[in-house]
Amino acid sequence: MYGSAEVERMKADILIKGGHVVDPSQNLDAVTSVAITGNRIVPADNDVKATRTVDASGCYVFPGLIDFHTHLNHLGSGLGTTPDIMAASGVTSAVDAGSTGCLNFPLFMNGTLERSILRLKAYLSVYSLGIGGGGFAEDFDPSRFDEKRISDTFSRYSDSLLGLKIRLSIPLTNSIEPLERMIEIAERLGTSVCVHTTNPPC
Repeated sequence: MYGSAEVERMKADILIKGGHVVDPSQNLDAVTSVAITGNRIVPADNDVKATRTVDASGCYVFPGLIDFHTHLNHLGSGLGTTPDIMAASGVTSAVDAGSTGCLNFPLFMNGTLERSILRLKAYLSVYSLGIGGGGFAEDFDPSRFDEKRISDTFSRYSDSLLGLKIRLSIPLTNSIEPLERMIEIAERLGTSVCVHTTNPPC
């Protein structure tokens, strides 16, 4: 990152002036200014020369936000949204919460995750077809969780997958056996789990 003295000697592309900047990575929570030079965001004084100046007085200025719980399988589900529309609300990174399983994750990867302008990661549904929406519920029979394909999917897409996901809520299931089976699989894979509980059976 450039120091403010270096920024003063250069011309920034954009100066965001006088906003309340909140940046936990820099331990910053104060009214100040930042400049954008190329693809770098740098600290700046108000007198930095810039091609464009934005007066952010009375506004908050954040780094890109992370939306940790999204459903982005808009090409193959009744409840997915297009990820790129989230950029308009300041989201630059997002996590899909198990919209797809081991059978349809490759299509989701190729059709959505790799094409987005956002940085995207995903949880893999322990159910092979993920969450379909439209009244189509997952199959919570633990004997149908395909550990071999799940393992193969994690091996192939290890950079994109964060762990396994399950919805554990009544009336979807009255048992915790699906959760126990998912945890067994996750422990063998050395990965984490994400559990959606609205009205849990335990």
